[in-house]
Amino acid sequence: MSTDSHSHCGHQHVIERLLDTHQTTMDQIYQALQQPDVGDDRVSREFRHVKELVQDVKVAFGKVTERLLGFDVADFKDNFNNTLRLSGQWREYPDRFQSILIHSCNNASVLSSFILQISQDLLDDAGAASITERVSRLRTVSRDLENKMESATQIKVDLERMANDMRSAASSYENEMEKAKGGLANDLQSVRARRSQLEDMSRQISEMLSRLPSGFGGIQIRRELDRTGPEMSDCDKSIARLTDKERLLSSYQNTLRKDVLDAANKIEGIAWIWKALRSDILMLKEELSFVTDSDMPVSKMTMKKIATTRGIYLKVAAALDMYSSCNVL
Repeated sequence: MSTDSHSHCGHQHVIERLLDTHQTTMDQIYQALQQPDVGDDRVSREFRHVKELVQDVKVAFGKVTERLLGFDVADFKDNFNNTLRLSGQWREYPDRFQSILIHSCNNASVLSSFILQISQDLLDDAGAASITERVSRLRTVSRDLENKMESATQIKVDLERMANDMRSAASSYENEMEKAKGGLANDLQSVRARRSQLEDMSRQISEMLSRLPSGFGGIQIRRELDRTGPEMSDCDKSIARLTDKERLLSSYQNTLRKDVLDAANKIEGIAWIWKALRSDILMLKEELSFVTDSDMPVSKMTMKKIATTRGIYLKVAAALDMYSSCNVL
């Protein structure tokens, strides 16, 4: 056997062995979709429930928006009496997520149709086209797959960037709430100090009145005493109001960061899905490259081997189609 023939047989053997043993990440994910229980695999659960995942993000956005608006309405101030506002910084995130979501769902739909077309037009071993014609068409498809893989990568990057931006926002909110906490502490300290001062004044005036000779009116002193009572009552009301604001602020501090981070983690879960889809598109492209990038003649047997991967293509297309339906507006 010639060296070229031996090389060609070896190349064919490598192709067939790789095609025989290949199982994509998406194939594993798709199998997980059919299972009633996938154990503790968080990502598999999120992929099986992508609609719920999207809805969870939207619910979290609603909670965060409500709390931030509540914070603004409460009119918290810092130590320098500057009013603190948080909701304006948040407004971009729900719109930004919706924009990425629509774009990703549209891309998933396009990718699903494209891969389905590959399986129907190029991987069915109908014998209508010659091997040379089919290889030529596969080269075109392979280039198109590369462009679509770049689109999938960009969606993953956009989602990951948004999740990281939200984590930064959570830290910013936390810092602003610490300023509000300091402002409340200062206000409470001032009011309590004034309350204590008024209480001392009231006691001293009462002692003075008790020492006055019988029949001595002490009208001016009594007027001073009469003024301390209402002012102490006002201080008590202020203390109660500020204490309520402290409790309200504490509730925001206990929940706001968690809600923002939960939403960011779920968005990152959607980014993971695109990472998995990109990985599969790359594997499909690599399968095609066994044929399209080879200078060696392609046998009919090799084309049949490629045709046997049609089921994998269909599963990837089905997973993409499943994702494209996630945009429940």
